Amino acid sequence: MMIHTGALFVAAVLLDTLGTTLFKLGAMQPETTVEASPMALLRSCLTRWHVPAGLLVYVVEYVIWITYLSASSLSQAFPMYSITIVLIMLVSRLALNEQIGMKRWLGALLIVAGVGLLGSNT
Repeated sequence: MMIHTGALFVAAVLLDTLGTTLFKLGAMQPETTVEASPMALLRSCLTRWHVPAGLLVYVVEYVIWITYLSASSLSQAFPMYSITIVLIMLVSRLALNEQIGMKRWLGALLIVAGVGLLGSNT
């Protein structure tokens, strides 16, 4: 069964966004502060379901990404993958209620424009 490369790309981008979000949710626990010892931080992260789930999502994402890369041009694929930055910004704003400044929104707009240019195949 042949899977379309566009579907692989979309799956990899969405899974990368999900994995990053899960890591953030795991890191938002009260015990996971910068002041905690490295072992306490690790223990806290691994006892929350978010971090192990994020690791699992990343394993699946990397298999999909490698499959996508095997059928795509690296010079086009990797820059287009930067769309994950925009998706993570949207998730952080909408789901985590983080504040995003105008410069970041403008940067995201430039990323979207760049991805549009790279994806046009011309």
